[in-house]
Parts: sequence; structure tokens; C-alpha cells
Amino acid sequence: MSKRNQGLVVWGVLLTLVMMSLMSHNGAAMHIVVALVWLINIFTGALAGCAVGVLFSEGATRQRLKAALQKLLAGSDAQAVPKYAGWLLKLLIVMSLAFSGWVITLVCYLLAVVIYNLLRSQLAEPAAA
Repeated sequence: MSKRNQGLVVWGVLLTLVMMSLMSHNGAAMHIVVALVWLINIFTGALAGCAVGVLFSEGATRQRLKAALQKLLAGSDAQAVPKYAGWLLKLLIVMSLAFSGWVITLVCYLLAVVIYNLLRSQLAEPAAA
């Protein structure tokens, strides 16, 4: 299975879970979505910590760490899911968290989305000399 197809399968499963959680508040699907959102939050926190490490390192170590982060965050030219579909999924996650009463998780998720997009935009462009 190619990476593109794997991305579509993961996106489809997550979309199905979010839709199930919107239909049945406080069900098992909602708890799975909340657990996945917290995994996303933890992953984003680790990425932010690595980015801080890049800022404080010097020389060759800085270049290696920055290259590793760029490789991790770089989007491929042929994305598995179009950009608007990704934002639709984020909106559905926000709606399901809001309607189910997971407010703190919602705030942390929105913060994680902002941090991830900020990191991706900063590491995607080459540094100005």
C-alpha cells in the first residue's frame, strides 16, 4: 500500500470516528476521538520542544536538527488528502469536542493546530541570509 493510500485510509477512519462521535455524544467513539486529540497534542508539544532545541543549538548540530524537523514536517507535492479536506476534518473535530463538553481538550487542540501550522510554515521556508 502506498503512502498516499495509507494517508487516505487514516483520514477516512478518523473522519468516520468523528462523525460517529457527532451522532452519539459521550459514546465510545467520542472517547477514541478525545484520546487521538490528546496524542496529537502530545506530538505537537514534542515537536515544539525539538524546535526550541534547534533554536538553542549551534553549528552542525543545529543544521542536523533543523533538517530532521524539515523532513518530518515537509508536505509532499502529492498530498493524500486535499488541504480543504484536512481543514474540514479539523472543523468537525472542533465541533464534536465543543458539543460533547470537552472544552479544555478543545482549547488544547486549537493551540496544537496553531503551533503545528506555525512550525510547519517556519521550517518549510529556507532561512534568509
